[in-house]
Amino acid sequence: MNSNPTVSIVVPTKNEGDDLEYTIHHLLANSSSHEFEIIVIDDLSSDGSGADAAIRYVSHPAVTVVRAEEWLGIGGARRLGASLAQGDVIAQVDSHTFCPDGWLAPLVEPLRWADVAVVQATIRSMAAEGLTEGDTPIPSSESPPGVGMTLNGFSMEGKWIPYSNRPAGPFEIPIAACGIHATSRVSLDAIGGYDDGMLPPFGGEQEELSIRAWLMGYRVMSVPGCEVWHKYRDSAAGNPVPYEMPLYSRYHNYLRVALLHFSWERIGETVKHYMGKPEFDRTFEELMLSDVLERRQWLETMRVRDDDWWVSKFGVTL
Repeated sequence: MNSNPTVSIVVPTKNEGDDLEYTIHHLLANSSSHEFEIIVIDDLSSDGSGADAAIRYVSHPAVTVVRAEEWLGIGGARRLGASLAQGDVIAQVDSHTFCPDGWLAPLVEPLRWADVAVVQATIRSMAAEGLTEGDTPIPSSESPPGVGMTLNGFSMEGKWIPYSNRPAGPFEIPIAACGIHATSRVSLDAIGGYDDGMLPPFGGEQEELSIRAWLMGYRVMSVPGCEVWHKYRDSAAGNPVPYEMPLYSRYHNYLRVALLHFSWERIGETVKHYMGKPEFDRTFEELMLSDVLERRQWLETMRVRDDDWWVSKFGVTL
């Protein structure tokens, strides 16, 4: 990778209100360590926030706002943004995020190692009442910063790993949380990009991408030196997820993770976990009619490690 790589910052967004402008404003102000572009993917927002951003930044050379032609979900918006990116590095940033001055350089740095495919920022939680107008977010005391994830058993869903005893420098993690992460264009292409078999709105993408990278011989890292602030969704606090969250698509995506990357024994346990849940029969039938088995065969030819290696390396409980 170049000594000072260019960076494409992809911002998927849907009905983010003022949070989108807050996110873009601080990305523009605080990303000067690298030559960068910002690509906002407006996933059919109905609150006018995407259209407002398109008008506000129509003449700004670093900002492009693209309105999706159909509903994509977060994973689909990330894929579209990556396909439009011109940079050596693709950084994905949720549209309700505060990135402070100097955030970008430490996030990009580990990608200089050719075997690093995905890098996650340290993610601090903003209070549910939202972003501030100034340069300091309102902190949340609800949980420690997120430094990486592992699997929550046979659900195939990620859960945060403990914050304590983390190294001072970049370190390996089982799964990177995709809300704020970076990949190099070269490594992302080498592992096959973002999986387009995942159903919207979201779920399973970060688990699938990270496990795939590890099994194909790459590493996934967390960077304590890059701390960003993320506003987590909370319906009770008047901050609901701007997508409908059908169980069908979530179950489909997590079952897909198992079918793509795990042994048949572990797949069987994952199926048992979801069997009997609403719409399981429909979910499993449509998953098996998809490209999942064909893609599994392709991945098997590309792997240099197996799931036993990954489970053992990180002590994953499966």
